[in-house]
Amino acid sequence: MKSKVIKVVSVVAAVCLLGGGGYYFYNKSAKAKAASNTTRYYTVTAQRSNIDVTVSATGTVEATQTKDVVANNSGTVQNLGVNVGDTVSQGSTIAKVQSDDIDAAVSKANLTVQQQQLQVNNAKNANDEAMQELSLQSAQSDLNNKIEQQNKMTLTAPIGGVVVAKNDNNGDSVQAGKALITIADLSSMKVDVQVDELDISKVKVGQTADIKFDAISGKSYTGTVDSISQMGTTSNNVTTYDVIVTINNPDGVKIGMNANVNIKVTSKSDALAIPVEALIERNNKKYVMLKTNSSSTTSQQGSWSKSNNSGNNSYKRSSSNGSFGGNSSGRISTLGGKLVEVETGLENETTVEITSGIKEGDQVMIQLPQSTSTNSQRSSSGFGSFGGLGGGSRQSGSSSKNNEDNSNSSSNNNSSNNNSSGNNGSGNSGSGK
Repeated sequence: MKSKVIKVVSVVAAVCLLGGGGYYFYNKSAKAKAASNTTRYYTVTAQRSNIDVTVSATGTVEATQTKDVVANNSGTVQNLGVNVGDTVSQGSTIAKVQSDDIDAAVSKANLTVQQQQLQVNNAKNANDEAMQELSLQSAQSDLNNKIEQQNKMTLTAPIGGVVVAKNDNNGDSVQAGKALITIADLSSMKVDVQVDELDISKVKVGQTADIKFDAISGKSYTGTVDSISQMGTTSNNVTTYDVIVTINNPDGVKIGMNANVNIKVTSKSDALAIPVEALIERNNKKYVMLKTNSSSTTSQQGSWSKSNNSGNNSYKRSSSNGSFGGNSSGRISTLGGKLVEVETGLENETTVEITSGIKEGDQVMIQLPQSTSTNSQRSSSGFGSFGGLGGGSRQSGSSSKNNEDNSNSSSNNNSSNNNSSGNNGSGNSGSGK
């Protein structure tokens, strides 16, 4: 009796497993078929365009030239009549650092000269007169030095510009070498940016740059790479290099503003270009999906348009028709395109140059984003229904994630079926008893 019950339970369990597995594979096949029928693409036309490859960095604005007005002697600040924000011209008087000791030294040296002149006048013979003349020259030289020190107590602006810092006021005691104020020439300004070590080899003196400021909306500036530091700075295992970019026309720009800088390291005009999303990479080769005349499309599902900002091409989804060169979008049949191997040239974040494989005017297909379940089915069978090539691609960058989701889904379904089979078997066993 016991062996009969075990046999019955085994048969029931096998039936449940077969039924559950059949349902799972039927369901998976149905979903794959549905995904294939709803895969949507949009097309763009390969066309001539300018391509700029840039290195992006951020930094802050500084004046290209700044100078401190420094005390030449120790003393008391007098006649300092400028404040931060005031404009001064080169050579204008800024202040005086009064030193009674220097004034006294000048008076003493002047008296010595007068006394020595008397000695010359009272010389008794030619030899004595010659000796007194030498002493007079030495006294006069000392007086000139003392007068020069006295004149340096008065400070003048070394450059024209705006006072950006004031460190002392009238009546303050200062030491020689102390900066009373700082003057910045705002007619020439620069951005000090930090460039990552992976990009620094691309940057060269003289390259042009596009500059935008967080504080100035709706306006962009141009600049030029002026200097590149030969010594990097490392922080958190990341090394960067200081690059100075001068601003060509800094009207409205203020010191300390945050800047976003795109340095144009390479550019090419009249290049045959397509969006980077159209490029497919398989087994170290590059392909595009070329639209054929036998393609069929459904109604429009929106479109993609091209914008050109400072020479950089970019593409965005819009609600109206219009694209990089064509506006076909929607469901494409399995015979709608073919994979064509291509060779590429320059590439930036949005655009890639095609040097061989297709020609100007050819339409290439780009798959539109799909839901997770649809992407999972597509990822498990290659690139949609075209070509049957395995591996990853730029058009299916989420394949790993989707395959993981499929694996988890399959595991859950099998677990559910096993549990169901176990429960049925247990019920039958109890009934047999």
